[in-house]
Amino acid sequence: MNQDKKLDKKTLAMRGLVDQCVTGNHTKEKVWNPLLELMASLSLEGFPLTPPVRKDLPVWKMAAKLLRKTGVAAFFSVTVSSHPYNSKDIASLGLPKALSSIEGIDIRDAIQMYSSATFASLKALKKDFIPPVHRLNVVRFATELERLYQLYSGDRSFQISKLAYISPANEFLREVFDGVPHSVFSQDSEVYIQSPYFFSNVVGLVQKTAPHTVMNFLGVWTMIQMSPFLPQSDLLDVYSSILYSAPRTSVPRWKLCLRTVEKAIPSLFLRSSLADIDLHGSAARFTELVSEMAQEFIRGTDTAALFSDSSKAAIRSIINNTDFKVLSTSWIKDNDRFNDYVGAIPILRSNGLDSYLAAHEHSFLAGLTRSSSERWSQSTFSTNCWSERGPRTIYIPMLVFNITLAFAKNINAFQLARAGVRIGRCIFDMLLSEINSADPSQQWLDEDARSVGVFVINQC
Repeated sequence: MNQDKKLDKKTLAMRGLVDQCVTGNHTKEKVWNPLLELMASLSLEGFPLTPPVRKDLPVWKMAAKLLRKTGVAAFFSVTVSSHPYNSKDIASLGLPKALSSIEGIDIRDAIQMYSSATFASLKALKKDFIPPVHRLNVVRFATELERLYQLYSGDRSFQISKLAYISPANEFLREVFDGVPHSVFSQDSEVYIQSPYFFSNVVGLVQKTAPHTVMNFLGVWTMIQMSPFLPQSDLLDVYSSILYSAPRTSVPRWKLCLRTVEKAIPSLFLRSSLADIDLHGSAARFTELVSEMAQEFIRGTDTAALFSDSSKAAIRSIINNTDFKVLSTSWIKDNDRFNDYVGAIPILRSNGLDSYLAAHEHSFLAGLTRSSSERWSQSTFSTNCWSERGPRTIYIPMLVFNITLAFAKNINAFQLARAGVRIGRCIFDMLLSEINSADPSQQWLDEDARSVGVFVINQC
């Protein structure tokens, strides 16, 4: 944002949120009161909670509010997807980002992180006198969620369902989409459920767990997510590892705050990151490069002995009917729509925590009003591409090309060292998601290909 001289005053004012995070104000009034107000708005006042509590507490509504306000997908992520059979936009329930999904962190590391985060949360609120059994129950619950994630994170199945009106998922989605204009979700609409077995197991786990334990789990995640705005927080290393998707400790505060604010206003950061892209070449040039890489992938499979003619034809069909979104999504480039989005971002509050919450909820809800074809779900800082279904799309962010900001025009900061490999892997990952396609013309892994593949593996 510092480099883009064309951004309007409203956009430039968003730098104030970074400043609020970096400088902070660690007086009780400026920090703890906003945090306690957030807990109250999530119905988590009194955290950590101990029994007895009412059994009919709306934990699914709490999880939905937490997602809207802070971005924490405690149980499920929510996006807008296209219906696989009629292309109509519908709500989609997906897997959350678990701690064990972070590169270099296994289930044991995740358990340790939850243990330390739970203790640090209670210590920060001066409630570490709470009986240890309540901390252990939170860690046990979190461990079960992590195990479910590990079990089903590779599951590429999906289900299109109408949810019963009185059901946890319906309660959750009603709260998520509350107040969203022209919402794709209503009590009679179908929902795209990614990994149905993960979905049903998570619902069952929450239902059989004591409400106060589930609420304390949500409270710990609230503390983790808000840790950049808390004084001397012992939660920052856990938070940093989530931000970077890799173990991180002692991250410089300005870097931490930059990524934190990017989570609150991702579309603004994405647009700003493209401000100097012309120093490296036109956006069309990058699109052409990706197209050439995709065609090279097709040529490679066409000459591979592993695949039958029908498999090769299916692969060509799938790739040629995949939407490759390069650098950004279309609406980001629409000045009128982008300015409308930026103009509606709430003004800065008196403290960083409230400013973050207001900006994030605005951005999150704005995302739910856009079509599935305008989705861009990952961070501006992503260094790899990714594929998604509904509709079938491969997203290629700027950093796939190892582009860094050129502060001087004579600096060549554009490299293609690993772009081809990264994009090839994304194409293959997308192909894997189509193995069980209902369309016979796109079932590329036929019996012949499977048998040849097994033979090749055995030979190796």
